[in-house]
Amino acid sequence: MAFTTVIRITHNEPGASFGTMTKLAAMDTSRAREAAAALAAYFEALAAGVKMGTLEIGLGGTAVNRASGTLTLGAISGAVGGTIGGTLVTVATSGGAAGTIGPLIAAINANTTVNKKVFAVQTAASVITLYAVSPTNLVTLVASGTGVTASGAALTGGAHDDAVPQFYSRS
Repeated sequence: MAFTTVIRITHNEPGASFGTMTKLAAMDTSRAREAAAALAAYFEALAAGVKMGTLEIGLGGTAVNRASGTLTLGAISGAVGGTIGGTLVTVATSGGAAGTIGPLIAAINANTTVNKKVFAVQTAASVITLYAVSPTNLVTLVASGTGVTASGAALTGGAHDDAVPQFYSRS
């Protein structure tokens, strides 16, 4: 069984004040050690009273279940995609569903508004599954274009982990 530890920091500082962590936020797993060191430095500053904020750590929870939904490509034509969390993302049809699914997934994951809410993966030959970035996100979903269907009006399921949070506050 996998367990999850959730760390939430509440603060009044702009993102740029996080320095290296901000630069590493592009999910570059090859630089995970640098991101961990930057986060450790932030925790040290919080503990020393140099930084102010609240640290919530949820320990021992079971794995997080993310909300999800699907876009299914059928007999598509024209521009196809979906409106995800209020932002329209489409690509031109190229080679039917098989030739269009990859570019559509890339467009969804590259959209800087949408990729803060969801990430997309191909889960079947003509099915794109969207997973909420935050397990508790409420993200609307509307199919766009001929031959595209959505699983529902919003991503469904998803729950935060069941860990009991512990708080540390320095204000």
